[in-house]
Amino acid sequence: MGFLKDERGVALPLVLIILVVAWLLGSALWSYSVGDLRLAVREEYRSRAYYLARAGAEALARHIMRYPEDVEAILEGGEQKVSEIITLETDYLGKAGELQVSLQRLDSNHIAVMGRGTADGVTESVRIVLATEGFFDGVVYSKGSLNFHSNVLLEGDIASGGTIKLPNNFSGSYQENLSIDFPPPVFPDEPEEYSGDLSAGAPLEITASPLQAYRKIHIGNKKKLIINAQSGPVTIQTRYFEMHNNGSMEFVTRAGHDITLVVDEIVIKQVTISGDGNVYLYVRSAANVQTPHAVISDQARLVFYLEKGCMMDIQANSMLEGLVYGPEATVSMGGNADFTGAMIVEQLKGIGGNAKIGAAGTEIRRKYSWDLLDLDYGGYWLVYWTE
Repeated sequence: MGFLKDERGVALPLVLIILVVAWLLGSALWSYSVGDLRLAVREEYRSRAYYLARAGAEALARHIMRYPEDVEAILEGGEQKVSEIITLETDYLGKAGELQVSLQRLDSNHIAVMGRGTADGVTESVRIVLATEGFFDGVVYSKGSLNFHSNVLLEGDIASGGTIKLPNNFSGSYQENLSIDFPPPVFPDEPEEYSGDLSAGAPLEITASPLQAYRKIHIGNKKKLIINAQSGPVTIQTRYFEMHNNGSMEFVTRAGHDITLVVDEIVIKQVTISGDGNVYLYVRSAANVQTPHAVISDQARLVFYLEKGCMMDIQANSMLEGLVYGPEATVSMGGNADFTGAMIVEQLKGIGGNAKIGAAGTEIRRKYSWDLLDLDYGGYWLVYWTE
């Protein structure tokens, strides 16, 4: 047994080596954990600073798109004016850190909103560029995405606040993700009371009047209602306006003598508009267009104003010519419907096959120029973000 070695002194060095290795591994893991935690905390601060800067910039950009006339006052007033505008936002967001928002003019058509947020010593900045080039001049603007059936015939320039799926038959230009905040239409004041119903059981003519108010107007079977502005402007308000399938309506217009019809709900079928004046149709709740035979003279013009939340249905096989302004309203179109003119809406949907929309011809564009609305607008829309 003399060849066996004494191993009693081996265990201690081995234990020491194991302890040293464990200590080194533990230190590495601790350093890694601490570094990872610091990185996570810094990322949280960075994220908080970024969204603080973004929220402040968005608050000022939204204000400018709603009230473009304030731009010069903001530029002149500087930080104090900006603070007044976004006070509510800063009071709420200030709990997340420090916020600075400013406005800069880039050129005659572009301005930039800068947001700078700081959270626990970490600072992030964003910039929004807004542009103005006058009023929208195309045939369709929809705040929501546009999805045209492949068989739709579309003539004229279009734009959307979202995406656009174009039809096969398209002539014009298009622009996606164009966010424009159009002012809402201003409706005439409601009458103090509505005086009974008006029923066209026989041909009935309404002539010059500052205001006539009815609970309901009904045009019977094979009957006609004539609104004649030859001797002066006509204004009518009603809760409900309905037409029998075989009823008809005629607007006789004259330049300088507007016909104004204000309704909560209306069903439109056979309509004729003659003369050289304008018909303004204000709709608060719903419009149902079923006009297989609509005739509008070359000089007369029909303008729809749609209130917030209003639904307008241009049914299948119907025809409509006019200017539709409802930046917070929805318009739907059925198959084979024919719409000539232009529209600004929140949503244009249900665009069935073989429908026709717009008209790029010079004459129709001149007839339904957006100048017809006489809106006080020189607005801004969002072009892009930078960080």
